Amino acid sequence: MASSVMVRSSRGCWTCRLRRKKCDERKPVCSECGTLEITCHFSDAKPDWLDGGDQEKQKAQELKQMVKDQATKRRERKWAQLEDTSTMPTTADGRPSPPQQPSMDVDRTLSKGMANLMDLEITSAEDYRQSVAGSSSGRSSMTPATSGSDATSYLDQPPSTADRTVSRSQSSGQSDSDSDGDDEAEREMGQAMLYIDYVFPFLSPFYRPQLSESGRGWLLVLLMKNKALFHTALGLASYFVAIVMAGWEGGHEDCKAHIWGELQKQQALGIRALQRDLERVNGRGVARSLRSSVRCLEGIVQALYFEVAVANTQNWQVHLEGASVLFEQIVRAHARGAERPWFSVLVSMCPAAVAKDLGHGRHPWVPSQAAFRFMTASLLWNDVIASTALERAPSLQQFHAELLEGPDPVLRTEEFVGCPNWVVLLISEIATLDAWKKEMKAAGLCSMADLVQRAASIEQRLRLGIAQLDPIPIACPASFNSTDQLTDHSFAALGVEALHDFDKLRTTPSHALSTSIWAHAALIYLRVVISGLQPCQPEIRAGVADIVALFGALPSPLCLRTLVWPYAVAGCLATPDQEDFFRRLVDAMGVLQIFGAVKEALSVMSTVWQHRSCTNPDTWDIAACFKVLGHTSLLV
Repeated sequence: MASSVMVRSSRGCWTCRLRRKKCDERKPVCSECGTLEITCHFSDAKPDWLDGGDQEKQKAQELKQMVKDQATKRRERKWAQLEDTSTMPTTADGRPSPPQQPSMDVDRTLSKGMANLMDLEITSAEDYRQSVAGSSSGRSSMTPATSGSDATSYLDQPPSTADRTVSRSQSSGQSDSDSDGDDEAEREMGQAMLYIDYVFPFLSPFYRPQLSESGRGWLLVLLMKNKALFHTALGLASYFVAIVMAGWEGGHEDCKAHIWGELQKQQALGIRALQRDLERVNGRGVARSLRSSVRCLEGIVQALYFEVAVANTQNWQVHLEGASVLFEQIVRAHARGAERPWFSVLVSMCPAAVAKDLGHGRHPWVPSQAAFRFMTASLLWNDVIASTALERAPSLQQFHAELLEGPDPVLRTEEFVGCPNWVVLLISEIATLDAWKKEMKAAGLCSMADLVQRAASIEQRLRLGIAQLDPIPIACPASFNSTDQLTDHSFAALGVEALHDFDKLRTTPSHALSTSIWAHAALIYLRVVISGLQPCQPEIRAGVADIVALFGALPSPLCLRTLVWPYAVAGCLATPDQEDFFRRLVDAMGVLQIFGAVKEALSVMSTVWQHRSCTNPDTWDIAACFKVLGHTSLLV
């Protein structure tokens, strides 16, 4: 496997060099400094303050403070713009969106509740703590839809609503306020069960742990113990129900208004709870608080899930970088050996639970261990997919050898996200190769022969893996030529049967189908890394045609939720006569197309299609496509 590379500038401005950031070397002000609105130091001579000593440290602190000060000013401008902006939501191209599009309303809610997390430099858990602390530093709009006292009482009470309800019902002579509290507790319990029964299975349909691994009971335990995760989960449940209700005709307006209020309230409470958790860990230190640190990690990963689910494109990098830093610190501080550091941390949570291997790496995990496994798999997965857009090697690549490699890996990603370890690792290698290519190109040292040689090894392993898959019965793509046929599968109402289509993905042929889609998308990604964005290249055209056929074999259009990245990679290179097929795949999802990154992926590829005439292969690639909307898209 290619080694991880750090894409830094050796000829950029002195500001970027000191901050260890990639510089595009644009003069007089580079893009990095221009975006952050900080002083850009360009000069041939090395500055006096870059002495490796006290002056350099002082200058680094000054720049860090300048970044934060300018971020505050930008947020103030954003707040002013929000107050002046019309309440009519619009689409990406500026057209008014239909009133039933709840995602736009949520974007406005999040822009008020999460704006302070934007444009912040995350280099440590402390930086992430400060970013979250800033998100609730007195903003009135961060206050939930209830009064301030209600918000405080929510935060001070444990999320175990069942215990709260029982204790109140056992007391005699309940007052009206107690009755109100019972009603609130019951609503929270109902939302929590909606999350467990519908939202979590929709987000993670492949995750069906066996009985020998203690099932999914850990999720209920987490909801009862982790306030940040609990409130964010309730916000997601509210959002999910609101989306479904948006597809219902007539009535329910009062219910919809109540649900949006719940979303805003729960998101605010979740961020405040996460802030408190981070402050607690920061005060004690990661090395002295394993349980609290892991709880913070769970809350951050859940916040990342929220950002993806509501298609909020501004904050996911903050959460991903913060979670990655904290994850590394947890493993480094609590590992009990260099050979298997992550597994030793897992064992320390409950040594007795992993004393006996039940075969094939199966263990009766206790809730804390099962949760840590799931959060680790989710974090590694998001890190790999994000690297394809961020033009860097995965930041957690150092953990791949222990967790993902080998004949009997610690984590099997196909059980979490439907994409097997070998494909995940090869996508990681391709992202690393892409970062290496761009670093060498910037330094004027890129050798096409060397690039092709490195790529050939990856391509050989990809094709070998595809050849070993079980045969897949491919449906004729013509079966998707009828919008009526696709609409038969649409999620017009909240039906259990539609969600149960995901169970088909648990069969061996369906695993082969999902794996084949991911592997073919990885081949296209590799080809683009080598030669740029060239839709007419024979190998690329053949790859896109293969994926179109494979998508035609999906048991339900809702399965697209688990295949957003392959869908986007293939779609960005689709020919004009294939565009309608990619659009109708999304349309067939019905109202649930806006829950998650599917709609974002369609917006990305639609914009790329509009720029076909000016996509220079020397400057356009998959990462460029994923930035085409003016922000970096995380398509998981």
